[in-house]
Amino acid sequence: MSVAARHFIDGAYTSGSGNRNFENFNPVNSASLGFVLEGGAAEVDAAVAAAKAALSGPWGVMSVTERAELLHKVTDGITARFDEFLAAEVSDTGKPKSLAAHIDIPRGALRSVFANCGQVCLSTERIYVERPIFDEFTARLKAGAEALTPGAPEDPNTNLGPLISQEHRAKVTSYYARAKEKGAEIITGGGVPDMPDALAGGSWIEPTIWTGLGDQSTVIREEIFGPCCHIRPFDEEEEAVALANDTPYGLCCSLRTENLSRAHRV
Repeated sequence: MSVAARHFIDGAYTSGSGNRNFENFNPVNSASLGFVLEGGAAEVDAAVAAAKAALSGPWGVMSVTERAELLHKVTDGITARFDEFLAAEVSDTGKPKSLAAHIDIPRGALRSVFANCGQVCLSTERIYVERPIFDEFTARLKAGAEALTPGAPEDPNTNLGPLISQEHRAKVTSYYARAKEKGAEIITGGGVPDMPDALAGGSWIEPTIWTGLGDQSTVIREEIFGPCCHIRPFDEEEEAVALANDTPYGLCCSLRTENLSRAHRV
């Protein structure tokens, strides 16, 4: 059994201290991509030690300009092998090729919820909308979600990839089921899509929007890390701020309004 990917620590590839590895699958069709070494405490300690040593070595005494020049050289090396990096990213994550070739910068609620199939640490899972525009906003978000097209990464029409693994899909669908059990109104999605035979083994899932859950619901309180969100109306600014801050996590949030002064105030 060959191991395709080793650790890179302190400027060199290493097999590390252990022999454990895991098989890496293409989330588009579950085809095996090879094996990856599994890191442990020893590898973490070695990487931290290397980073600390770098700060007390040549890197620590370099000027900002010198550091920038080195980082530009790294960028040049990646650019020179761009097609190889792109192919590896697409195979490993199932991200559509047209999206993987660009930086993911969320633009609007649709992108912030569903970009990379919701597998982004900044992904929006709670949306609060002022009541007078709630119905229209929800309808437009629903239409956008239903217009997303899952498919093969190389297909230019694809704009929604799969989840990273079958195990993660099982976790996300468990939240889908929990939302339904708790009485959520499913605006769209909530399941697993039917895919063509060539893609049927992949970790596909439907973009999903809910409303109607209580603010203390597990589905709202916990991070799902999938293409889903709960949308809820609010009446006053203070209410929206309180709802956004009512979380034990240090999460990212964004505010969208046509009133710049209001945005600055909030």
